[in-house]
Amino acid sequence: MFAAIDERGDEHWFQYNTTHFGCSWAAYWWARVAAAFMRILHILLHCSHFLAIYVDDLLGLFPKQSAPLSACICVLLAKGLGIPLSWHKLQLCDSLAWIGWRLSFASDPVATLPDDKRTRLLNLLKPLTKAGARIGRKELRKIIGLLCWFTAGARWLKPFLCQWFHCLLKPKMVLQNLDSLQLCEVCGLLNGSLVVQGPCKHCDVQPGWTLLTVGSRAVKSQQDILWGKAKNGKIWCKFGDPACSEVRLTKEEAKVAFLFYTVVAADVPIELRSSWQPGAADAHAEGGCAGIGGWWLPANCALTPENICWFSIELAPHLLPSWFLCQGSEDLQPYICALEAFAQLTLLACQMEHTAGKISQGWLAVRQRCDNMGVVGANDKALSMKRPLADVLQSTTMFCARHRVQLHISHIAGERNDWADWLSRGRSKNPKWWSRLSAEKRFEPNWLELLCLCQQLGS
Repeated sequence: MFAAIDERGDEHWFQYNTTHFGCSWAAYWWARVAAAFMRILHILLHCSHFLAIYVDDLLGLFPKQSAPLSACICVLLAKGLGIPLSWHKLQLCDSLAWIGWRLSFASDPVATLPDDKRTRLLNLLKPLTKAGARIGRKELRKIIGLLCWFTAGARWLKPFLCQWFHCLLKPKMVLQNLDSLQLCEVCGLLNGSLVVQGPCKHCDVQPGWTLLTVGSRAVKSQQDILWGKAKNGKIWCKFGDPACSEVRLTKEEAKVAFLFYTVVAADVPIELRSSWQPGAADAHAEGGCAGIGGWWLPANCALTPENICWFSIELAPHLLPSWFLCQGSEDLQPYICALEAFAQLTLLACQMEHTAGKISQGWLAVRQRCDNMGVVGANDKALSMKRPLADVLQSTTMFCARHRVQLHISHIAGERNDWADWLSRGRSKNPKWWSRLSAEKRFEPNWLELLCLCQQLGS
């Protein structure tokens, strides 16, 4: 209900018989209407079919022989229920545009970008493929919004959104050469997070800036400021300005922009069909020792240790690349999420080696199990802002794109993931079970090459 006041000032109350688009409760109303319409169609359509609806755009997939009749039933039901139809938008074909994508079902079902959206993305991305390019934050925010929509389909690119978000949120670096009076004034205006809280009278340091370094020395507290060494009575201070109107792209960010530009320019199709097979992997880390392991069951085999294909790899800090140990510690326990994600990537690579040449059409959807809920969630989002987990996810998506495979990870409780846990810990864990494994079914992938796929972005 809502109230309206007429020309004489009298108040009148009105009640909606239906809900128009634009009001806050419209989604609830129209979602229920669409659901009711879909349920009735499922009852009336006796042949094989698929139905999906987004707001008021219906997509129906039918066998070619029964498609005309099934489409007529959909139209007749809509007219019978009084649902208005946009006749000029109705299509019965094997290639059509739906909710911003061009869908094609003539052979392998694929989705591609329409020409107008592809041209728009290319025009937006091209200036950003060079390191040092400048762009306004407002314009960058629009580009990221468009890329978020694009990566909902092209999921293998989603982990690389973390560089876009870092670019959007990073502050602009500002240098100020301050004397002792100016530095003392700045110190008096800093809060516990080293953010300037008010205007400075004796220098051009602005409220909201964050003090980062004093005399090339990183500052973490106000006490660190005292360690700066002045030259000729002045000292260089670096500030971060998070409110600046534009940002400058780094070399790494420009590489990511070039990757997106290349994929969009090549009009890479997104496969819509998949098959699947199961598997499980795990990782462990204690101090400077770690390991990953996993197994999967070939088709038409009984689930016994003798039948599984498996891998087991021991890891140590000196074997891992320096970028992986980004926290500066050789204790591998803080990296357990990244190691769990890497175990899933290694299992996926082993399965691809085992099924080489057996994928004839579409993409292979591999379903694997993991007892780390953080990794399950990160894989579902296909995105993390924390390294090295973000890098491992990027390596995973690079592998998936090259081998036409989709990785789906589901959670399994640790007590029901014994086999993968024993494989990650080595033969000393449950030797009796290990003795049942077949040495011929052990896989030894090039794990370092897999882990460093994310570093090949610019190659």
